[in-house]
Amino acid sequence: MAVTYAHETPLAELDPVELGIRLAELVAETMVWLEGVSGLRASVAPAEGKWSAKETMGHLVDSAVNNLQRIVRLEVALDSELEVRAQGYEQDGWVRAQRYADKEWSQVLELWRTLNEHIGWTMRQVSREHLARICAFPDTQVTMGFLMEDYIAHIEYHLRALREWL
Repeated sequence: MAVTYAHETPLAELDPVELGIRLAELVAETMVWLEGVSGLRASVAPAEGKWSAKETMGHLVDSAVNNLQRIVRLEVALDSELEVRAQGYEQDGWVRAQRYADKEWSQVLELWRTLNEHIGWTMRQVSREHLARICAFPDTQVTMGFLMEDYIAHIEYHLRALREWL
């Protein structure tokens, strides 16, 4: 987790329910415009060496898969385990291995929507007291509260980029 997308909000000001609702609203708003993008357009990369919209959304699926398990592991950790170790993942390799470019656009979108609706639900179930639990990556440590905030900001970052060229 070398790159962060959010500014860390003090934990006392974070509400997991609000974060979950914010994610659900983002997904609902985003699906309206992404469903209007043709599969052909979603298959074209904006430049050589850049991901297409399908691949970008596939990357966001991979991010969802990884962050869901981090949130759940932090939530269910025993009180004596205030830190949970997390692995990063090789983003380009994951996108290539799953061949999102060859998948139907509607299938990529549906997978992203479903996973994020569930993550929003899961965020709303997180105990406020657990927001301070530590997710330890090989290169940094973050609280669960920041992990959840940053996850949403990461999605917003990629969606802004998609809006610029789609």
